[in-house]
Amino acid sequence: MIVADSDARSTPGDRTPATPLPDSLAPAPEPSEPTAPKPETPEPAYDRPHSGIPSGWFLGLDLSAQGLGAVLLHRPTQTPYPLRWISPIDAAQSLEPQPRDRLPITIYFGLTDQTHHPTLPPHISLGAPPTVTPSGPVLQVDAVQQGLDLGIPYYEVSSQTWEPVLQILDPSAPPHAHPTPTSLPLIWVRKALDAVLQCLNPQRESWDWQRDAAALDATVLNQALSNLDGIGITLPHAVSEAYAFNVREAILGAGLVKQADQVYFLETAIAALLPTLHDQVRRRTQNQGVTGDSATETVLKAGPSLVFNLERNQTALALVDFPAASLVPRADDFFHGSLPHGEHAIDQDIISQLLSPLLPPGQLDYSPQHFPVPGEADLIHRCRFHHYLTHSPLGNLLAEAATQLRFVLQHQDQFTLRIGASTHSLTRTELVAKVLQPYFYCLNSLVNQLLSQCGWSRETIGQILIMGSPSLVPHLQTWLHQKFPQAQIIHSITTAHAAAPQPQTNTSLGSVALGLALLPLYPQLFNTASQYSTLFLLLEIVRSQGNEALTLSQICQRLEARGINTYLCQGQIKALVTSQTLPPGLVPDGAVAGYFTPESWHHNTYATLRSQPFFIQPTPDTYQVNPVLFPTFQHYWQTLIAQSWQTLEEPYLWPLSYFEPRPASP
Repeated sequence: MIVADSDARSTPGDRTPATPLPDSLAPAPEPSEPTAPKPETPEPAYDRPHSGIPSGWFLGLDLSAQGLGAVLLHRPTQTPYPLRWISPIDAAQSLEPQPRDRLPITIYFGLTDQTHHPTLPPHISLGAPPTVTPSGPVLQVDAVQQGLDLGIPYYEVSSQTWEPVLQILDPSAPPHAHPTPTSLPLIWVRKALDAVLQCLNPQRESWDWQRDAAALDATVLNQALSNLDGIGITLPHAVSEAYAFNVREAILGAGLVKQADQVYFLETAIAALLPTLHDQVRRRTQNQGVTGDSATETVLKAGPSLVFNLERNQTALALVDFPAASLVPRADDFFHGSLPHGEHAIDQDIISQLLSPLLPPGQLDYSPQHFPVPGEADLIHRCRFHHYLTHSPLGNLLAEAATQLRFVLQHQDQFTLRIGASTHSLTRTELVAKVLQPYFYCLNSLVNQLLSQCGWSRETIGQILIMGSPSLVPHLQTWLHQKFPQAQIIHSITTAHAAAPQPQTNTSLGSVALGLALLPLYPQLFNTASQYSTLFLLLEIVRSQGNEALTLSQICQRLEARGINTYLCQGQIKALVTSQTLPPGLVPDGAVAGYFTPESWHHNTYATLRSQPFFIQPTPDTYQVNPVLFPTFQHYWQTLIAQSWQTLEEPYLWPLSYFEPRPASP
């Protein structure tokens, strides 16, 4: 049995070999008894081998609405190398094309009248509509759009359909002049991400996009990308585990790494903070033994702090008390929160609250009753409004005008625009009252919740760090000064290119990708509990429990006998067996019903698994797998795994645990 130590990690050699789900819910054998081995399956045909010897190369990937930002880290030398991109169009039009900091994450699918859900349509262009108009409509799919956390795609053989299917337009909304499909199989979103990530694989040159890294030879770059020890991705706060599962599937499908646990996730606020933290730790080291004017100035101070990261699609927050000795906290020192609300949502609210009333009657071919609620997440309406804005000529114009208005009113009191023959003026006061105040109201509520969790008062906060998009900073600073008058507000501008061997300016590649790449230098910021995903624990409970009714303590004992450190995941285990539903993302629940087509939402598998609790209680203190639901669950899960790279037969290990000595057990 593994000792319940917060730093202890199990390795594949420590665990009893994983067994398949039982064919029925007969009593499970004791872990010490031999069990039937899982039938061998062919090794996935990865097109580049990993030698198994540490290469020292790690890749941080920032998947955001701005595009894909990527930073390589050579861990032995602690040197980051931001990647840059040249589009095939720029390469054809210029002898010296200007590299881009981000790779577009938008895929355009070409559809025909014969395109049905069982068939994946051809993806025809990356980042821009195709230059040659296809015979059918073109569907624009963003690889990070709301969807990857809603479910796990699978192909249902009996009905010959991909499930689940998203409803991307409200069926009651009037059609506009440029019709597009009203539904979207979730598999297309994941395949779009897969196609984007293949641009990082030297053996799968996709879309003719060229990549390079300053101060890194092209041959070395390709060798590094072909032998990555790990890939870091941000994990938005409170998303379902379907998001991590889908992102891992796309990375494995693109052939970037060979094993699922070579992909690690980090909370967005920590990833954004890490470059500044890394810089401050270096300055502290340089200042040791140095006094007076020779000392390098440090900005980050020890003590309770509030961290913001502003992005296009979310606002991530964290409260943390920076220790005086090292400045580097541990992962469990952070209290996280987020709003799925950022620049894009603010632009949508500008359109609905400020611009649409100025349009002539009947010109806007989108019903105001479908506008999202200002300041609030309202994700279903925002997803559909985004689809309209990106697929409508008028929507594109309104989005451009909203962005321009947001930037201008940072520095001016008035914004003037012309619509047809009329000229209109909008003021900063209107922007604040109708758009920003609702956003700050929701933000204030979230900050208060985090303060309550920490047991801190507003006066406790000594500094506030703001990272990310600068366009919201002036308005946010005004609000923060009112709420935290005693706190020092720091707008961090640490970027990946500024930390590179050849620093550059005027870059859109911010700190998140760099922070993800730097994590191997600060392993204490990795949450060791994340090695046990909720889906993995669910399967382990089913495998070990069979048809027996067990107490929570007995369930934990069974899992410990299988090599699982229940000290790290006891809260997850309790939540699983006491919940009335299966984990969100595995089976869509009522909170996300509006995202799916009625046919997909009422699909027999989903409806059956929602009909009853998966764990029942024969007595008040015992829990048992529901024998009525188990056959459906077994068929559903085996279908998912048969079509996936991942098996969830082992926990996800921190990549460095393969290469470093394990901590001694006490």
